[in-house]
Amino acid sequence: MMTPLVQRCLAGLLLAGLCGLARAQVPLVVTTTPILADFVREVAGDAVQVESIVPPGVSPRDYEPGEAAVARLARAQALVIQGLDYDAWSEGVAREAGFAGELIVATDRMPLLDLSGREYEMDEGTEIDGEGFDPNTWHDPRKVIHTARVLAVALADLRPAEAAAIEQRAAAFIRALEDVHQHALRRFATLPPERRRMATSLDGFAYLAATYEVQIGLIPGFEPGRQPQPAQMARLIDLIEPLNVPAVFLAAGTSATALRELQEATGVRVVTTLFTDTLGPPGSPDGSYLAQFRRNVDLIVDALK
Repeated sequence: MMTPLVQRCLAGLLLAGLCGLARAQVPLVVTTTPILADFVREVAGDAVQVESIVPPGVSPRDYEPGEAAVARLARAQALVIQGLDYDAWSEGVAREAGFAGELIVATDRMPLLDLSGREYEMDEGTEIDGEGFDPNTWHDPRKVIHTARVLAVALADLRPAEAAAIEQRAAAFIRALEDVHQHALRRFATLPPERRRMATSLDGFAYLAATYEVQIGLIPGFEPGRQPQPAQMARLIDLIEPLNVPAVFLAAGTSATALRELQEATGVRVVTTLFTDTLGPPGSPDGSYLAQFRRNVDLIVDALK
């Protein structure tokens, strides 16, 4: 006869086994970036497990996937990529991992901006040269709405029993995206046209510029961790002054000396706290796309006033 202690132990082992089985039955969806992982969580909730190859706070441009990325993808039932050659390195990781699951492209059939700012409609079967288009589509929440719909269809196919819940979560996420877009419209509307001008060393703002009618001047040469030489600094200042912008937006980690020289020479505000292609750690002010986009908009508008 089993004692109460043995019964409790057996019950605990059975519960642990059932929980492990339940986790094993939940598909693993791997994304290339933290932003895409956030989109999947918003749409699918607990219907899938989500892991990002690139960790929070790291730019996908600087990331070199290693054995951990291969091991993660070897366990996955689906891979979500941005496409447009943004995360082209994922192809090699998938090949090395022997990945045979579902490939989901966030920008599938999305109307896209080319590098000159022209928009193109993408139909089924359209051939795309990724190098000719701006891949940073998340700087327009309406493009994220498109991605949310792509994810909702693909993830419902992956978890048919959860299709109704996924559809409801996607609808709620889309409403939140519409709200944050309206917030951005209201904030930028407080700026007269002559104040909607910014200079930046950060590329990828074409969608924000087109959506909210902001003129953006790209200034190369301000690289994190590097101090421009005096002659180069003088040329950079000569680039900025004719732009007549209220603020300059540079990458975090830009030389403090360069920032001080730039402010003294031009009198413009300098902002180094924008996120462009990643998220902060979960639970941080920049830990979700919705919070980050709202914060980016507020930082930009407040700096341009």
